[in-house]
Amino acid sequence: MKRIDLITSKNFLYRSALTGMGYTITEYSFPVSPAVLGDLQRGEPAEYTIAEADAAGIQAHAELYRIIGLRERVVCCAKCLSPENRNFLLTCGIADVIEVDDDEKLVSALKSFGSGSELRTGTFIILEHGTATRRVLKSIIGRFGYRVIFVNSVEELFEQSLDGGVQFVLINIGSAGLDLNGLVRKSYSRELAKSVPVIAYKDMREGLFVHELVGGLNRLTKYILSMEELYGLLVEVLYRKEIIPLVASLRKHADYDTNACYDTESLGRAFFACEKTIFSQASLLTDEIFGAMTEIERRIHAATMKVESLKWLKFEIDRKTISTAGREG
Repeated sequence: MKRIDLITSKNFLYRSALTGMGYTITEYSFPVSPAVLGDLQRGEPAEYTIAEADAAGIQAHAELYRIIGLRERVVCCAKCLSPENRNFLLTCGIADVIEVDDDEKLVSALKSFGSGSELRTGTFIILEHGTATRRVLKSIIGRFGYRVIFVNSVEELFEQSLDGGVQFVLINIGSAGLDLNGLVRKSYSRELAKSVPVIAYKDMREGLFVHELVGGLNRLTKYILSMEELYGLLVEVLYRKEIIPLVASLRKHADYDTNACYDTESLGRAFFACEKTIFSQASLLTDEIFGAMTEIERRIHAATMKVESLKWLKFEIDRKTISTAGREG
Protein backbone atom coordinates (compact mmCIF):
# COMPACT_ATOMS: atom_id res chain seq x y z
CA MET A 1 0.00 0.00 0.00
CA LYS A 2 1.44 3.35 -1.02
CA ARG A 3 1.88 6.08 1.58
CA ILE A 4 1.18 9.79 1.17
CA ASP A 5 2.44 12.71 3.22
CA LEU A 6 -0.44 15.21 3.09
CA ILE A 7 0.53 18.75 4.12
CA THR A 8 -2.32 21.20 3.57
CA SER A 9 -4.78 23.36 5.48
CA LYS A 10 -7.57 21.43 3.73
CA ASN A 11 -6.60 17.84 4.40
CA PHE A 12 -10.29 17.04 4.87
CA LEU A 13 -10.89 17.93 1.21
CA TYR A 14 -8.50 15.27 -0.08
CA ARG A 15 -8.63 12.62 2.64
CA SER A 16 -11.63 10.62 1.43
CA ALA A 17 -10.58 10.49 -2.23
CA LEU A 18 -7.03 9.42 -1.37
CA THR A 19 -8.00 6.72 1.13
CA GLY A 20 -10.62 5.53 -1.34
CA MET A 21 -7.82 4.85 -3.81
CA GLY A 22 -6.04 2.70 -1.24
CA TYR A 23 -3.41 5.18 -0.11
CA THR A 24 -2.25 5.35 3.50
CA ILE A 25 -2.10 8.99 4.61
CA THR A 26 0.15 10.69 7.13
CA GLU A 27 -1.39 14.11 7.72
CA TYR A 28 0.37 17.33 8.71
CA SER A 29 -1.35 20.64 9.27
CA PHE A 30 -0.28 23.58 7.14
CA PRO A 31 1.56 25.77 7.97
CA VAL A 32 4.03 23.34 9.47
CA SER A 33 5.94 23.88 12.70
CA PRO A 34 9.75 23.72 12.96
CA ALA A 35 9.38 20.35 14.70
CA VAL A 36 7.39 18.95 11.76
CA LEU A 37 9.97 20.31 9.34
CA GLY A 38 12.60 18.35 11.24
CA ASP A 39 10.48 15.19 11.10
CA LEU A 40 9.97 15.59 7.35
CA GLN A 41 13.67 16.09 6.80
CA ARG A 42 14.79 13.16 8.93
CA GLY A 43 11.97 10.71 8.26
CA GLU A 44 11.53 8.20 5.48
CA PRO A 45 9.82 10.00 2.58
CA ALA A 46 6.42 8.72 1.52
CA GLU A 47 5.91 7.51 -2.04
CA TYR A 48 3.91 10.70 -2.68
CA THR A 49 4.01 14.13 -1.07
CA ILE A 50 1.14 16.60 -1.40
CA ALA A 51 1.68 20.09 -0.06
CA GLU A 52 -0.21 23.36 -0.09
CA ALA A 53 1.63 26.21 -1.75
CA ASP A 54 -0.31 29.45 -1.50
CA ALA A 55 1.54 32.71 -2.04
CA ALA A 56 1.91 33.60 1.63
CA GLY A 57 2.89 30.06 2.55
CA ILE A 58 5.66 29.91 -0.03
CA GLN A 59 7.24 33.09 1.24
CA ALA A 60 6.88 32.24 4.92
CA HIS A 61 7.72 28.53 4.74
CA ALA A 62 10.32 28.30 2.01
CA GLU A 63 12.22 25.59 3.85
CA LEU A 64 9.29 23.18 3.51
CA TYR A 65 9.48 23.29 -0.29
CA ARG A 66 13.25 22.93 -0.28
CA ILE A 67 12.86 19.76 1.81
CA ILE A 68 10.05 18.13 -0.16
CA GLY A 69 11.61 19.21 -3.45
CA LEU A 70 14.29 16.58 -2.85
CA ARG A 71 11.65 13.85 -2.85
CA GLU A 72 10.17 11.88 -5.71
CA ARG A 73 6.54 12.40 -6.76
CA VAL A 74 5.67 15.76 -5.23
CA VAL A 75 2.47 17.64 -6.07
CA CYS A 76 1.73 21.13 -4.79
CA CYS A 77 -1.77 22.57 -4.55
CA ALA A 78 -1.53 26.25 -5.41
CA LYS A 79 -3.59 28.99 -7.02
CA CYS A 80 -2.58 32.29 -8.61
CA LEU A 81 1.16 31.80 -8.36
CA SER A 82 3.23 34.89 -9.03
CA PRO A 83 6.23 34.59 -11.39
CA GLU A 84 8.50 34.74 -8.34
CA ASN A 85 6.65 31.90 -6.61
CA ARG A 86 6.60 29.82 -9.80
CA ASN A 87 10.33 30.25 -10.15
CA PHE A 88 10.92 29.38 -6.50
CA LEU A 89 9.04 26.07 -6.74
CA LEU A 90 11.00 25.18 -9.88
CA THR A 91 14.31 25.99 -8.20
CA CYS A 92 13.26 23.53 -5.49
CA GLY A 93 12.80 20.85 -8.18
CA ILE A 94 8.99 20.79 -8.00
CA ALA A 95 7.41 20.25 -11.42
CA ASP A 96 3.81 19.32 -10.53
CA VAL A 97 1.21 21.83 -9.39
CA ILE A 98 -2.58 21.52 -9.27
CA GLU A 99 -4.05 25.00 -9.62
CA VAL A 100 -7.48 24.23 -8.16
CA ASP A 101 -8.76 22.62 -4.95
CA ASP A 102 -10.02 19.47 -6.65
CA ASP A 103 -9.61 16.04 -5.09
CA GLU A 104 -10.42 14.18 -8.34
CA LYS A 105 -7.79 16.05 -10.32
CA LEU A 106 -5.28 15.43 -7.57
CA VAL A 107 -5.96 11.68 -7.63
CA SER A 108 -5.66 11.68 -11.42
CA ALA A 109 -2.32 13.48 -11.15
CA LEU A 110 -1.04 10.85 -8.72
CA LYS A 111 -2.16 8.08 -11.06
CA SER A 112 -0.29 9.72 -13.93
CA PHE A 113 3.04 9.37 -12.11
CA GLY A 114 2.99 5.64 -12.57
CA SER A 115 1.02 5.37 -15.79
CA GLY A 116 3.94 5.85 -18.16
CA SER A 117 3.13 6.25 -21.82
CA GLU A 118 2.28 4.03 -24.71
CA LEU A 119 4.77 5.92 -26.91
CA ARG A 120 8.03 4.85 -25.25
CA THR A 121 9.95 5.62 -28.40
CA GLY A 122 13.14 7.38 -27.53
CA THR A 123 15.64 9.19 -25.38
CA PHE A 124 16.45 12.75 -24.37
CA ILE A 125 20.12 13.47 -23.75
CA ILE A 126 20.54 16.50 -21.49
CA LEU A 127 23.72 18.37 -20.58
CA GLU A 128 22.71 19.81 -17.23
CA HIS A 129 24.45 20.05 -13.84
CA GLY A 130 21.71 21.48 -11.63
CA THR A 131 19.97 18.96 -9.39
CA ALA A 132 16.65 20.83 -9.26
CA THR A 133 16.59 21.41 -13.01
CA ARG A 134 17.32 17.74 -13.60
CA ARG A 135 14.39 16.78 -11.39
CA VAL A 136 12.00 19.09 -13.24
CA LEU A 137 13.13 17.92 -16.67
CA LYS A 138 12.92 14.27 -15.68
CA SER A 139 9.41 14.79 -14.29
CA ILE A 140 8.19 16.42 -17.49
CA ILE A 141 9.86 14.16 -20.03
CA GLY A 142 9.50 10.92 -18.09
CA ARG A 143 5.77 11.52 -17.73
CA PHE A 144 5.44 10.86 -21.44
CA GLY A 145 7.43 7.65 -21.45
CA TYR A 146 10.76 8.88 -22.78
CA ARG A 147 14.07 7.88 -21.27
CA VAL A 148 16.24 10.69 -19.89
CA ILE A 149 20.04 10.56 -19.85
CA PHE A 150 21.89 13.37 -18.07
CA VAL A 151 25.49 14.15 -18.93
CA ASN A 152 27.98 16.53 -17.33
CA SER A 153 30.26 17.39 -20.23
CA VAL A 154 30.56 17.62 -24.00
CA GLU A 155 32.65 14.44 -23.96
CA GLU A 156 29.91 12.52 -22.16
CA LEU A 157 27.31 13.83 -24.57
CA PHE A 158 29.13 12.42 -27.56
CA GLU A 159 29.83 9.14 -25.81
CA GLN A 160 26.09 8.53 -25.98
CA SER A 161 24.78 6.89 -29.10
CA LEU A 162 23.10 9.63 -31.12
CA ASP A 163 21.15 7.20 -33.24
CA GLY A 164 17.50 7.17 -34.22
CA GLY A 165 16.48 6.47 -30.64
CA VAL A 166 17.55 9.94 -29.51
CA GLN A 167 14.66 12.37 -29.93
CA PHE A 168 16.22 15.54 -28.52
CA VAL A 169 19.48 16.91 -27.16
CA LEU A 170 19.05 19.66 -24.56
CA ILE A 171 22.07 21.76 -23.58
CA ASN A 172 22.32 24.23 -20.72
CA ILE A 173 24.87 26.64 -22.18
CA GLY A 174 25.24 28.21 -18.75
CA SER A 175 26.71 25.00 -17.31
CA ALA A 176 29.93 25.59 -15.42
CA GLY A 177 33.01 24.75 -17.46
CA LEU A 178 31.09 24.14 -20.68
CA ASP A 179 33.41 24.27 -23.68
CA LEU A 180 30.99 25.89 -26.10
CA ASN A 181 33.49 26.06 -28.96
CA GLY A 182 34.35 22.39 -28.50
CA LEU A 183 30.66 21.53 -28.45
CA VAL A 184 30.09 23.34 -31.73
CA ARG A 185 33.12 21.76 -33.42
CA LYS A 186 32.22 18.23 -32.38
CA SER A 187 28.56 18.73 -33.22
CA TYR A 188 29.44 20.09 -36.64
CA SER A 189 31.76 17.16 -37.40
CA ARG A 190 29.11 14.69 -36.27
CA GLU A 191 26.36 16.62 -38.10
CA LEU A 192 24.38 16.44 -34.87
CA ALA A 193 21.82 19.11 -35.72
CA LYS A 194 20.94 17.34 -38.99
CA SER A 195 19.92 14.15 -37.22
CA VAL A 196 18.60 15.28 -33.83
CA PRO A 197 16.85 18.49 -32.73
CA VAL A 198 19.10 20.46 -30.38
CA ILE A 199 17.68 22.98 -27.91
CA ALA A 200 19.97 25.38 -26.07
CA TYR A 201 18.73 26.99 -22.88
CA LYS A 202 19.96 29.02 -19.94
CA ASP A 203 18.84 30.68 -16.74
CA MET A 204 18.42 34.16 -18.16
CA ARG A 205 18.87 35.77 -14.75
CA GLU A 206 22.56 35.13 -15.36
CA GLY A 207 22.42 37.04 -18.65
CA LEU A 208 23.70 36.12 -22.11
CA PHE A 209 27.31 36.62 -23.12
CA VAL A 210 28.70 37.58 -26.50
CA HIS A 211 30.45 34.25 -27.05
CA GLU A 212 27.15 32.45 -26.49
CA LEU A 213 25.50 34.50 -29.21
CA VAL A 214 28.24 34.50 -31.83
CA GLY A 215 30.26 31.38 -31.04
CA GLY A 216 28.82 29.24 -33.79
CA LEU A 217 25.90 28.01 -31.72
CA ASN A 218 23.64 28.80 -34.66
CA ARG A 219 25.05 25.73 -36.39
CA LEU A 220 23.14 23.70 -33.82
CA THR A 221 20.01 25.62 -32.98
CA LYS A 222 18.09 28.75 -33.81
CA TYR A 223 17.19 29.80 -30.30
CA ILE A 224 18.49 30.10 -26.77
CA LEU A 225 15.52 29.57 -24.46
CA SER A 226 15.01 30.66 -20.89
CA MET A 227 14.25 27.96 -18.34
CA GLU A 228 10.57 28.94 -18.34
CA GLU A 229 10.43 28.82 -22.14
CA LEU A 230 12.10 25.41 -22.17
CA TYR A 231 9.69 23.88 -19.66
CA GLY A 232 6.66 25.35 -21.42
CA LEU A 233 7.86 24.20 -24.84
CA LEU A 234 8.52 20.66 -23.64
CA VAL A 235 5.08 20.29 -22.09
CA GLU A 236 3.38 21.59 -25.25
CA VAL A 237 5.41 19.43 -27.67
CA LEU A 238 5.21 16.24 -25.62
CA TYR A 239 1.49 16.61 -25.01
CA ARG A 240 0.75 17.33 -28.66
CA LYS A 241 2.78 14.30 -29.77
CA GLU A 242 0.69 12.14 -27.47
CA ILE A 243 -2.76 13.61 -28.04
CA ILE A 244 -2.81 14.46 -31.76
CA PRO A 245 -2.31 10.87 -33.05
CA LEU A 246 -5.20 9.83 -30.80
CA VAL A 247 -7.44 12.58 -32.17
CA ALA A 248 -6.46 11.59 -35.71
CA SER A 249 -7.29 7.96 -34.97
CA LEU A 250 -10.65 8.93 -33.50
CA ARG A 251 -11.41 10.99 -36.59
CA LYS A 252 -10.50 8.03 -38.80
CA HIS A 253 -12.67 5.53 -36.93
CA ALA A 254 -15.56 8.03 -36.91
CA ASP A 255 -15.18 8.42 -40.69
CA TYR A 256 -15.30 12.14 -40.07
CA ASP A 257 -15.17 13.32 -43.67
CA THR A 258 -18.22 11.26 -44.53
CA ASN A 259 -20.03 12.26 -41.35
CA ALA A 260 -19.06 15.94 -41.35
CA CYS A 261 -22.69 16.78 -42.09
CA TYR A 262 -23.44 15.99 -38.45
CA ASP A 263 -21.12 18.78 -37.34
CA THR A 264 -23.88 21.39 -37.58
CA GLU A 265 -25.79 23.53 -35.13
CA SER A 266 -28.82 21.26 -34.69
CA LEU A 267 -29.89 17.64 -35.11
CA GLY A 268 -32.61 18.62 -37.57
CA ARG A 269 -30.21 20.42 -39.87
CA ALA A 270 -27.79 17.52 -39.59
CA PHE A 271 -30.53 15.16 -40.75
CA PHE A 272 -31.39 17.28 -43.76
CA ALA A 273 -27.69 17.64 -44.66
CA CYS A 274 -27.15 13.87 -44.52
CA GLU A 275 -30.55 12.71 -45.77
CA LYS A 276 -29.29 11.47 -49.13
CA THR A 277 -26.75 9.12 -47.56
CA ILE A 278 -28.33 8.38 -44.20
CA PHE A 279 -29.30 4.79 -45.10
CA SER A 280 -26.05 3.96 -46.86
CA GLN A 281 -23.60 5.20 -44.21
CA ALA A 282 -21.55 2.57 -42.44
CA SER A 283 -22.59 2.00 -38.85
CA LEU A 284 -20.43 3.40 -36.03
CA LEU A 285 -21.89 0.81 -33.66
CA THR A 286 -20.17 -2.32 -34.89
CA ASP A 287 -18.24 -4.10 -32.16
CA GLU A 288 -14.96 -3.31 -33.88
CA ILE A 289 -15.50 0.42 -34.37
CA PHE A 290 -17.28 1.00 -31.06
CA GLY A 291 -14.56 -0.88 -29.19
CA ALA A 292 -11.79 1.04 -30.96
CA MET A 293 -13.40 4.40 -30.22
CA THR A 294 -13.93 3.46 -26.58
CA GLU A 295 -10.23 2.59 -26.25
CA ILE A 296 -9.20 5.83 -27.95
CA GLU A 297 -11.42 7.79 -25.54
CA ARG A 298 -9.72 6.06 -22.61
CA ARG A 299 -6.29 6.93 -23.92
CA ILE A 300 -7.26 10.56 -24.57
CA HIS A 301 -8.50 10.84 -21.00
CA ALA A 302 -5.27 9.33 -19.69
CA ALA A 303 -3.22 11.77 -21.77
CA THR A 304 -5.11 14.80 -20.50
CA MET A 305 -4.82 13.68 -16.90
CA LYS A 306 -1.11 13.09 -17.42
CA VAL A 307 -0.62 16.76 -18.21
CA GLU A 308 -3.05 18.16 -15.62
CA SER A 309 -0.35 18.95 -13.05
CA LEU A 310 2.06 20.24 -15.70
CA LYS A 311 -0.30 22.83 -17.22
CA TRP A 312 1.02 25.50 -14.88
CA LEU A 313 4.29 25.36 -16.81
CA LYS A 314 2.52 26.62 -19.94
CA PHE A 315 4.42 29.70 -21.09
CA GLU A 316 3.17 32.25 -23.58
CA ILE A 317 6.13 32.53 -25.91
CA ASP A 318 6.47 35.53 -28.17
CA ARG A 319 8.76 34.57 -31.03
CA LYS A 320 9.99 38.16 -31.23
CA THR A 321 11.35 38.06 -27.68
CA ILE A 322 13.23 34.76 -27.91
CA SER A 323 17.01 35.08 -27.94
CA THR A 324 18.41 33.95 -31.27
CA ALA A 325 21.67 32.03 -31.49
CA GLY A 326 23.40 34.51 -33.73
CA ARG A 327 20.92 34.49 -36.61
CA GLU A 328 17.39 35.42 -37.49
CA GLY A 329 14.99 32.50 -37.12
